[in-house]
Amino acid sequence: MVRRDESLYEKALMISKQMYCENKKKPTKLSDDQRLLKLEIANKSKEIPLVARFTSTFATDSESNNSKENSIELRTVRKLLKDINNLTKNQYELKRERASEAMVFLVAGLDRSWEKNQIRSAPVCWFPKGYSLSTENMRLIVEEVHKKCHVHGIHIPCQSFDGQWHGLVTRTKDGCPLTILQLQKDVWKEAEQKKKNEIIAYFKQMNKDVKCNVEFSAQNDMDIGRKVIELSNGDIRLPRNPANKMQYNFKRKEKESTKSTLSTLADVIPDAVKEVHNIGDSVLAMTSISEGLEMEVFASNIPAEEWASELERCHDDSLENTDHTLLNENEEETRSEICPQSEPQKTVTENLHLGIQDMECMLNIFKTTKDCNKKEKWNSVTPAELLEYFSSTEKLICFLDVELRAVIRYLKKSKSCKLKESVAKSMKIQDIAFLLGLETSQSSPNVLKNSKGNMRAKKVKTLSELSASTVSKIPKFFLNIIYAEMVWPEKMKSWAFDVENVTVEGNKYNWFYKPEFSPSRNQYEVRCIDSTHLLTRTRTKSCKGGLENLNNNGWMKVARSGKTLLTPVMIQEIVDPMSASMAITHFSEQVESVMRLNRDNASADLCRDVRMWWQAEDEPGISSAERHNMRMNLRTRLLNHVKFNEFPPPTMYIWGWPCQLWEAIISSIDAKAWLYYFCHGGTYNVRAFSSMIGETFFSELTMNDRRGQGTVSCQEFGQFIGNTIEQVQIRLDPERTFSYRTKRATVYNLVDDTDSVDQMESIQDHSRNSLDEIPTNITFRDHHFDTQLRKRVCGKRKEGTVLTERNSLQKGSLGVRWEKARCDQSKILLTVKMGLL
Repeated sequence: MVRRDESLYEKALMISKQMYCENKKKPTKLSDDQRLLKLEIANKSKEIPLVARFTSTFATDSESNNSKENSIELRTVRKLLKDINNLTKNQYELKRERASEAMVFLVAGLDRSWEKNQIRSAPVCWFPKGYSLSTENMRLIVEEVHKKCHVHGIHIPCQSFDGQWHGLVTRTKDGCPLTILQLQKDVWKEAEQKKKNEIIAYFKQMNKDVKCNVEFSAQNDMDIGRKVIELSNGDIRLPRNPANKMQYNFKRKEKESTKSTLSTLADVIPDAVKEVHNIGDSVLAMTSISEGLEMEVFASNIPAEEWASELERCHDDSLENTDHTLLNENEEETRSEICPQSEPQKTVTENLHLGIQDMECMLNIFKTTKDCNKKEKWNSVTPAELLEYFSSTEKLICFLDVELRAVIRYLKKSKSCKLKESVAKSMKIQDIAFLLGLETSQSSPNVLKNSKGNMRAKKVKTLSELSASTVSKIPKFFLNIIYAEMVWPEKMKSWAFDVENVTVEGNKYNWFYKPEFSPSRNQYEVRCIDSTHLLTRTRTKSCKGGLENLNNNGWMKVARSGKTLLTPVMIQEIVDPMSASMAITHFSEQVESVMRLNRDNASADLCRDVRMWWQAEDEPGISSAERHNMRMNLRTRLLNHVKFNEFPPPTMYIWGWPCQLWEAIISSIDAKAWLYYFCHGGTYNVRAFSSMIGETFFSELTMNDRRGQGTVSCQEFGQFIGNTIEQVQIRLDPERTFSYRTKRATVYNLVDDTDSVDQMESIQDHSRNSLDEIPTNITFRDHHFDTQLRKRVCGKRKEGTVLTERNSLQKGSLGVRWEKARCDQSKILLTVKMGLL
């Protein structure tokens, strides 16, 4: 039997309550508190005292045994623990948030063509998604689905999704950067993780090899000529001082120092007073005074001699209170070289005599001065023993600098000696030895004695050491900048090694994004964020203000004018933020024209570039080369706002653009240029490389919802997928001779040939390009979607607006009896459904 530790038990109970009562999410690993508790229990079990030892109970047949014992069987304990485990699982199951989204992997052809006997777009995998799906887990799922498709002979060179999975676009499976911005962030992270001495050591290894070139030069044939020696480091790039970044800090410090010296003693004391006793302004400037005290000084009538004596006393007190204990020997040597050394007192004709009474006073000074009596050094020293220190110059060296300053202060006050405390330690010793009549050392000035009396040679630092000492005074933040800018060219060269020579239509192209190579599939693949998602995010940020550091006043003027479909509520409330038609209206040509009439040219230029980029992503009848040129306007605009060789990199915004949005747009433009090489046939439908097919599929699937709410359950979702595939296949059939009804659309009319398929056959020449190599040149090839024949197909109007008339039908409005007459079981609590409450 042992005695229970109450404090340890309460701690374990508190951790258990925090883990199972307060946290809704089921724990998957031990926390730091649990690890410490486990260690404490293990240590306590070794130290706990034994209270008593009893023999085990056993059964007897004696009827005289009147005692009754309550025992707990082992199976009862196991059953109790099992019940607790089941209750805990049920608790987490009840508290677990339900999956609110469905993650669907939809494989579609890049031609967007239709064939009667072959499905060109269909889901291959889906699962319900909650709130806890991380980017790394999503990457593993995507990789597994892609691998399964590759095994079954489906060639997938590209992937597209919304902005939630931005990390899949910008980094590889191993975490390597695919964009220059991510590379810049990695270089900066590497610089921040390095220690200061490591960065300085890296700088010290540079510029070691000096090349000497000797040439003879002569002005004419009669000239004998002269020898010219040129020294160079072989054009090795040296660190650059980030003066542009440090300038602001230096200016701020100068302003602060200027403010602190506006009202000092140096400003208010008359010059006649300063001339009586040679008092420098540098000492007086260390004392600042208030405005009222300054007026009082000017109004007072004090003789110059009293001013001088009082200031001399203040000067001595300030030196006495100054802490010089942080100076090391090297700093003392430097001060002795820089400061003018005072000459010994030549006017003294008699040597100074110090007695036992003087030693008693000095001992009291040493004992009461904190810096002198560290570790109670002078508590056990007698006056006679202290007097021995003043018997020779060699023993005076044993004093510390702070102790010598205490001796000088005593001699100045008691003996009226003219000595200075601000000189170096060696000069203090020489001055005191001269007063006492002791012999001074006549050795070389470069040879000094240390506190132990040993001779040491003064070491002259090399230029490399002096430079390293100067660099070490630079703050770590600026050293990070210098280091990052030094290693950036090499890092950038390594990143762009395989893509820097890749041209587009024979022209030089500065790639921002490069494709990822898959070893398991032996091919290069590109990824991008859906263009519709990028367009709606751009419109949202523009409505809030901040793009290109522009506010939304330009759009508000257009909305209030009433000349376009743009209305003020579309900007102020950001109505329907995920609607592409609303975003098209926001950046329409009509809005740009009104902006130019209002002299908002900067906003109009931004509106034009975004619209041209979107037209290249969505409109038919535009050649592939022209699409690329239309995208380049926005790409050039975005890249002009950043310099990748300057650090630190941007974190949140780049010239008002959110970093993720900025990076995703440029990556999308580059990825669609790469795809012309990696897809079979050398061309593709630009609408196919997006999530538009997924949006179309889901809009068709939600029509199967019998409740008419457009939200299906997990069980219904699996059932409706097959129906949706058949419906889409039949709806696009040009040979269909009948119309059929659905919930949303009353009638699907017959399909024209131009609406159903691209009349140009897709080219499936698999040997045209090598998919496991980076090309040297990318050429554009027009798809049927890019031809003028496709442009003649009339499409419906895609611009959206908010109707402002009072009696107009509002989009998304429900019936009057919707809330009361229809049942919505999602609003009933789960505990009420199960009858728990």
